[in-house]
Amino acid sequence: MSSEGDMEPTIWLVGADNKHMPALSEYLWVSKGQIVMKYVAYFGIWWLVASGYHGRYKGEQAGLLFGFLTGLVLLVVNDYLDLYAPDVLVNKADGKYYYLSDQAPTRVVFKDDFYKFDKVHAVLITHAEYKRLAKEKNLESMSLTKYYKQKYMKTFGEASVENPLGGLDITNLILNGGSYLFSFLITLSMVAARADIKLFKKIFPFVILSGLFSVALIDTWFIQYNYTTMLKIIQLKTRALITAISFGVTACLILLFNKY
Repeated sequence: MSSEGDMEPTIWLVGADNKHMPALSEYLWVSKGQIVMKYVAYFGIWWLVASGYHGRYKGEQAGLLFGFLTGLVLLVVNDYLDLYAPDVLVNKADGKYYYLSDQAPTRVVFKDDFYKFDKVHAVLITHAEYKRLAKEKNLESMSLTKYYKQKYMKTFGEASVENPLGGLDITNLILNGGSYLFSFLITLSMVAARADIKLFKKIFPFVILSGLFSVALIDTWFIQYNYTTMLKIIQLKTRALITAISFGVTACLILLFNKY
């Protein structure tokens, strides 16, 4: 496989009447400062928790450490997939690899004298060819994110061209995942309480913290003024679920390593 440096950047072109546009194909641009602040917040939350929890056994200390590291790794992986991982494609005709340009992976075409777009298909071209067509063939287009910002409607329902709110479906998936996690931890707490009340008291604070991040925060309704705000809220709730998972892992490991 060719390295990314040997690949030629490409762009999807779709007609304005296309009925199969992805609702969230472009991720919200995030500055380095915002990324740093996200990790500062995560470290700060865990510092407060670790400072208030006085574990005497090595197993408890190991549970805190591995729970913290689990969340940290998940945050790094989530950031890489959202912000840095390129979409790699294979051209069936020549067998070459291509990656989608991070400048504008998908553009919606409103006017062109070259392609005849329908409601189903899209055209994949190189970034250089797109620039040439835009200049020579009077190709008028805009990024998919800008298009959705203009088409944004604050309604309920599944994503579509008229209502690009695929974020609602994603939020529901996040909430379901958080609910399943909290239900499991509550069951775990009940088992621990029947076995050893002292053990229950050790893990229950982390169960509550996990519930606050996995259910309470995710289920909170935020006012979505525009499409960009919706994407930011999705990112916030994703990070909340990751933080909840880190506390859930901590509770499980303290229970597992309790006697060590």
